[in-house]
Parts: sequence; C-alpha cells; structure tokens
Amino acid sequence: MQQSQPHLEILSRNRVNRSTILVAVIPVSLFSGVLIYALWSFLWLLAYGALVLLSISSLYLVLILAIDIYRRVLHARFIYNNEHGMVDAASGRVYPLALPAPSPVTVIEEKPEDEELNRAKVLLFKDIGYSIQRIADETGIKPWKVQKWTSDYEKAKKAKQTR
Repeated sequence: MQQSQPHLEILSRNRVNRSTILVAVIPVSLFSGVLIYALWSFLWLLAYGALVLLSISSLYLVLILAIDIYRRVLHARFIYNNEHGMVDAASGRVYPLALPAPSPVTVIEEKPEDEELNRAKVLLFKDIGYSIQRIADETGIKPWKVQKWTSDYEKAKKAKQTR
C-alpha cells in the first residue's frame, strides 16, 4: 500500500503566468536593451572605470596579504600555550598570560572624629591647665594643631576682655 505525499502549495501566491511575463519581463528587457544601446558610445569609459576598480581592488588585496605576512613574521618566533602564556623560541623566555594576584592588603581606617568635638576637648583640657604636649597625648591630636587651637582661643578670650 503506497501512501501519497501531502500536497503543499508553497509558492501558491507567487505563480508566474503569461500576464506577469508580458507586464514585467518584456518591458525590463526592452529598457535594458535601450540602455545598453545608449551607453555603447561610452563603452571605453566604462571599461577604464572597471579596470581602475579592478586595479584598486587587487592592490588592496595585495596590501592586506603583505600586512598579514608581516604580522605572521613578527609573531613567528612566539609559541602560544593555552594556559601558561607564550614562549619566545629565540631566547627561550616564557611570558605568562597573567601575573599572579597580589597579596591581600589590609587597610585600617580610622574613624574621623568631629572637628568641633576635638576642638572642644582640647579647649576644656586647656582650661583645666594641661600643657600642650599632655593635651596632644591625651586626645591623640597633633601638637601643632593643639597649639593653633589654644592660641586662637587665647586671642579670642583677650579680645573679648578688652571690649
């Protein structure tokens, strides 16, 4: 028992009939013939243009070939290993693909304290009678900063008393 294949009309909407040939193919062929006849006198110019395009294209291909050969000559002495990098065959030196990761660096960040709070502490210690060096040791602030704050405080105090 032989089964027949199902009938598929894939090109059912693209049927070519006599009207298509008469309406499309014949006018296009006639127009192409007229165009060729009109350009026949300029055939030598078209031939020169085609020769120029052909020569430029061939020069381009030759230059690409030369660049490729030059690149291959430059890299010919290197042997690439997938996981280790590459080996310079002339000198025997191995160039790794990637350098090992740097050792971990721990960064200790000090909490920046409020400038006004530190200044208030320094001035309080100064009013108690501590020396600049002792204030710097107690608060952990640099002595020059303690000196600046205390001298500004003393100037402001004197200016207030003279008013």
